[in-house]
Amino acid sequence: MSLPTFFTGIVLIYVFYYLLGIAPSPLGRLDFIYVDPPHVTGFFLIDAAFDADLETWLGALKQLILPAITLALFTLAPIARMTRAAMLAALSADYIRTARAAGLAPATVLYAYAFRNALLPVVTTLGMVFSFVLGANVLVEKGLCLARDRLLRRRSAGRFRLCRRARLRPGHGAAFSFSSIS
Repeated sequence: MSLPTFFTGIVLIYVFYYLLGIAPSPLGRLDFIYVDPPHVTGFFLIDAAFDADLETWLGALKQLILPAITLALFTLAPIARMTRAAMLAALSADYIRTARAAGLAPATVLYAYAFRNALLPVVTTLGMVFSFVLGANVLVEKGLCLARDRLLRRRSAGRFRLCRRARLRPGHGAAFSFSSIS
């Protein structure tokens, strides 16, 4: 794909959140109207399922849709290209012609013989794409959380002013206890 993943994520936010209004706000792992489930695994879908909280589970699922689509678009092209090339090579092989001449059902020839033999280069491509997705995940998270970062910067600027009044350096533990006062 010629677009970087973080740019694709920002475009998806612009289209589905700002223009169409069908995506949830990109402000974190869970929208502000839901209560965080009790911490069991740290993954909100599983934690909400353990807590039997369907509303929070659906809210967490909605927050995962845009990042999942962004990463899926990133991985779809090389996998589809490799699957097509491997299937074309497998379907033109002699053993496929022999299986068809033996009178096997077309679905059996396609899935049992052609697809099974075409899987090796596809699985190899999946391994390479997975390593790229691990790196792209960082970019997608940063791209999809720009609004949240901007909001946090505004809040931290207020903490910095409070720390200067108390003559503390930002980042120290005492600064966070003062920030809960405001």
